[in-house]
Amino acid sequence: MVERIFFGLNIKPRGAQKPLAAPGSQCHVLADPNEVRRAIVFVHGFWGDALTTWNEFPLLILEDKRYNNADVFFYGYDSTKRQLGSLANDLNYFLDAIVNGAVTEKLAELGVPEGRGRHKQYDDFILVGHSLGGVVIRQAVLYATKAEFEWINKCKVVLFAPAHCGARFAKYIWPMLGAWPCLGRFFPSPFLKYAIPAGDDLHPEKSPYLPRLREETEQLATRFPDTAPSAYRARCVFGAKDNVVVCDHYNKDYRCAELDGHGHMSVCKPHRSWKWPLDFVLPEGNP
Repeated sequence: MVERIFFGLNIKPRGAQKPLAAPGSQCHVLADPNEVRRAIVFVHGFWGDALTTWNEFPLLILEDKRYNNADVFFYGYDSTKRQLGSLANDLNYFLDAIVNGAVTEKLAELGVPEGRGRHKQYDDFILVGHSLGGVVIRQAVLYATKAEFEWINKCKVVLFAPAHCGARFAKYIWPMLGAWPCLGRFFPSPFLKYAIPAGDDLHPEKSPYLPRLREETEQLATRFPDTAPSAYRARCVFGAKDNVVVCDHYNKDYRCAELDGHGHMSVCKPHRSWKWPLDFVLPEGNP
C-alpha cells in the first residue's frame, strides 16, 4: 500500500477570494512525487456529499494497485441553491487550482517534505460524476474548452447515473408538490423552483441547459478524431432499477452499461463484496 497524505479541501489558495470546495471535501494525495501520474476527481450529485455518495470508494482505493499512481480528490459543493452554470464554473476553478499548485501550497503548509511539495503536472485527469455531478462535469468541460485550459487535452470522463438527459423528479415532483395541498403547504412548487434551481435545470423537456449542453458536447466529439482525449466522450453506467434520471447517453459517448439489481443511488457505491465501480473508473489494463 502506498503512503498517502489526507487533508480537507475547504481551503483558500493564496490570494483567492473563496475556498476551493465545500466543507467535507477531501484530498488523498500520494506522499512520493515520483509515483504521481494522474488526478481523479469525484463529483457528487443532487443533495449528495463529497464522501458518503461514494460509500467505500475512499477506503477501497487505498487497497487497489491501479490507483497507486493517482492523487484522488472528493469534491463537494452546494447542489441545491445554485444554477448549473455557476456550479460548473466553480468546478473549473477547483480543477484549475489543482493544476496550478493549490495542492502544493497546502502540502507546504502541512510541513510535507519538499519533494512532494513541488508542483506536479499530471499526465491525465479522470473526472467521475454521479447524477447532477455528471451534468456539472460536462458543462465544466465545455467552459474549460472555451477557456483553453490545458488540462482539457488530457481529460477523461466517467459517469454513474448521469442526469445529462434530464431527471424525472424535475418533471413530476415539482408539479406534484404544487398540486397536493398537503405537500404544497410546506413546499410550494413556485418556491422550490426558485430555491432549488436544479429543478428547472434538469427538466427533461423544459431545461434551459440540457439541449445546448448535449449539442455542443456532441459537436466537439465529432470535431476531434477518435485518437483525441475523451473529455467529450463519456463512459456511462446506469442501474437497471433507476427511476430518478432519464437513462440515456450522448451519441458519441464510448459506452453505456446497465447494472441489474442496482438503482440510482447504489450504482456508484462499492463495498468489499462488490468492487465493480472501481473497475469501471479504472478498467484493467488502463494506461
